[in-house]
Order: sequence, then structure tokens, then C-alpha cells
Amino acid sequence: MTHFSVPIVAPYAWLGFWPPFGLRTWIEHAFAQRATPVSALLILDVLLIAGLIANLGLFLSAKRDIRNLARRQKEALDALAARLMAAQFEAPQPLESLPSPATSAPPLRSGFNLSRRMQALRLLRRGQDVAHVAAVLGVTRREIELLIRVQQSSAARTPQKSKAAGA
Repeated sequence: MTHFSVPIVAPYAWLGFWPPFGLRTWIEHAFAQRATPVSALLILDVLLIAGLIANLGLFLSAKRDIRNLARRQKEALDALAARLMAAQFEAPQPLESLPSPATSAPPLRSGFNLSRRMQALRLLRRGQDVAHVAAVLGVTRREIELLIRVQQSSAARTPQKSKAAGA
């Protein structure tokens, strides 16, 4: 009786094992028992088929999960479309309940910038009335009065600083 030696090609030999889960030891054990190469190939075929079945199971599971997710998203989209259709056919609000443009707040104005302040102070130095300056610049009278007080306050502090610096 002739004994055939079948070499095991180990593409993962650098990892120290081939194939995973100790299959190499199973094959070596089969050859140690003087198994034929056909039985060794049969073991590999059975393991290959088991791996393919496991992959098929994972694929079908992923496909089922994707189908369930698509169904849930379709249900959410249908519910949103139903709400939109219901809102479209609801009675419109009466005009009395809507806020009128006359009662809405006026748009914000920009405050005093440096050039407007200088122009206001120049007009005040020339003897113009506070109401006239406010009308020319398009601001309220109180803003001009506040500008006058700030200017007087800063003018009162300036001589004190120069005296303190000279002392």
C-alpha cells in the first residue's frame, strides 16, 4: 500500500496558524491516522460549506434589517404627508388673529457713530435747537440730550486729568 503525502499550503503561516480555529491540527490528525487526501479535502469542503451558509445567514439578516428600516421610514414619511395634507385643508386663520403690520415693532436703527456725533456737536455749537438737530440726524430728542450730557461730563473730566498729570 502506497502512502501519499499531501503538503498543506499555509497562506497564513506567518500568523502561526492556518486556517483559524485549529483546522491545521485536524488535518494533521487525519493524516496521522493515515487518512486519504480525499477525506482531508472532504473536511475542507464541509468547513467551506459551513462558512458559506454562515455568510448567507448574515446576508439575509442584514437584508431583513434593511427592509424593516425602509418600512419604518416609509411609515414615518406617510404620517408626515398625512399631517401635511390635513394642515393644507384646515380652515385658514381669520385676519383679525394675525398680527397687523402697524402693531409690529419698528425696525432697529443704527446708533450714533462717530461722524453723526461730530455732526450733532457741530450743529449744537452753532446754536441750533435740540429738536432741530434731532430732526436733521433722524434721532430722538432724548438721544441728543444724552449726547450733550456725555459731552459735558467728559469735558468736565478732561481738565482734572491734565492737572493730575502736571502735578
